[in-house]
Amino acid sequence: MKKYMIIVIYIGMVLTGCSNYTESNNIGLITGMGIDYDKESDLYEVTLQMINPSGVAGSSQGSGGIPVHQIEGKGNTISEATRNSSKKISRTNIFSHLSAVVISEELAREKGINFILDAFERDARVRTNIPIIVARGHSAKIMLSILPAQDKIPSVAFVKKINDTAKVLGENTEITIFNTVSAISSKGKEPVINGMRIVGNVEQGASKANDEKVENTYVMADGLAIFQKGYLVNWLDGEKAKSIQMLRNEMKSSNISISCPKKEGNLSIEIRRLKRNTNVVYEKGQAKIKIELVGSAALNELLCDIEFNKQEVLNQLEKNLNHKIKKDVLEAIRFAQTEESDIFGFGEVLHRKSPKQWRKVEKNWNEQFAAAEIEIKVRMNIIGIGMRNTTYPF
Repeated sequence: MKKYMIIVIYIGMVLTGCSNYTESNNIGLITGMGIDYDKESDLYEVTLQMINPSGVAGSSQGSGGIPVHQIEGKGNTISEATRNSSKKISRTNIFSHLSAVVISEELAREKGINFILDAFERDARVRTNIPIIVARGHSAKIMLSILPAQDKIPSVAFVKKINDTAKVLGENTEITIFNTVSAISSKGKEPVINGMRIVGNVEQGASKANDEKVENTYVMADGLAIFQKGYLVNWLDGEKAKSIQMLRNEMKSSNISISCPKKEGNLSIEIRRLKRNTNVVYEKGQAKIKIELVGSAALNELLCDIEFNKQEVLNQLEKNLNHKIKKDVLEAIRFAQTEESDIFGFGEVLHRKSPKQWRKVEKNWNEQFAAAEIEIKVRMNIIGIGMRNTTYPF
């Protein structure tokens, strides 16, 4: 009996193995995907950006070859276009390293995004926590081709830029496929997606010579695309984009400039903490959105001579800061109301707090939002003045 057991174990060891094993030199690691719409052929065009091992392995940015290669495929669906691209490559595409999905502004306006994200949710090879970006003013294919001067992989550089600016400026924050699909599927919330723009010469940016220029071509974070019923309808920039992060409770940090009280010049205040409380009620058949913003801030630059170490001066600064935030937030809401796009999720608040009322207005909530009365209260406390407690003698 013992002899037979040894034979069975030996056979099992010999016959077992990895059935789905693939040699590393037979795979192509996809790091970026671009989706465009070809209006002439009425087809989707998918661009796959894959790592070039010889280009990435260089010890410095200037050594080795180009770090990435791109292939394209066209089709009636995203999946078909992706599979058609396999004709142009000798390796099996692996999507586990996908860093970002870029869609063109034209696609977002003409075809919308309601259905193009379906493939990402159904395909188990692709994660839905991947950031999604709208290429502003250029095709996704061209934007992916711009080689960054500091990072080797374009799609990785895109995500880093968005995450970095979210920590210091507050106009953008990471938005993933999952976030976008959740907003599309949500009752009472429209999606927003980060925009990025190419600055400089496109031909130079797509060549290795871009790294050899002091003034190189680059891709920068640029505004937020706002959607209505799945279609891109407009862009929010600057202070309005900051206001979205405030109203979505996604503000990590930011900087706000205000005028010096009773003096010429400006001062800069850092927003360190900000929380939003929202309620939506109906009064005489009209929606009323009540917003309260509470947080703390610190003085980080002063370009005028004021005695900010006095409490009455700090009180005036807080009053001016509250007024500035209230003004910017109201402008952002008014802008969204003109587009009939509730990108802030006020409808979700109504749905959660008053389901009965929500059922009455659900079908035309965007119109209800556009006509809603807005009430905003801001309470910011300045809790720090930095390392210096006196001004320069202007």
